[in-house]
Amino acid sequence: MNKTTVLWAKAVFALLAICMVVVLAARDLAPFTPVSIVLAYALGGAALFGVAVLAAMWLKFAVNQFLLNARATDTQWLWFNSDPRGLNALRSQGGARQSNDEV
Repeated sequence: MNKTTVLWAKAVFALLAICMVVVLAARDLAPFTPVSIVLAYALGGAALFGVAVLAAMWLKFAVNQFLLNARATDTQWLWFNSDPRGLNALRSQGGARQSNDEV
């Protein structure tokens, strides 16, 4: 078997295991509710969670891209009060080099 087949088999097995856990929990929590309804709610909740995570990732990437395009050094440095030591000196050297290269 190739790696793709094994990966898909593992994914299907994991999905079935999760469904069985939901079914077992549903029998205890809501004994008169059909299992199909419980699985539909579980699937809907998982889809909603996935959409929320993707939206948060997209928003974070958009903000980081805007900051980098606005000449930010690095978006990770926004957590600190100042730039790392020596960065201003490197910036001034880089600016001098660019002005000499353009002339």
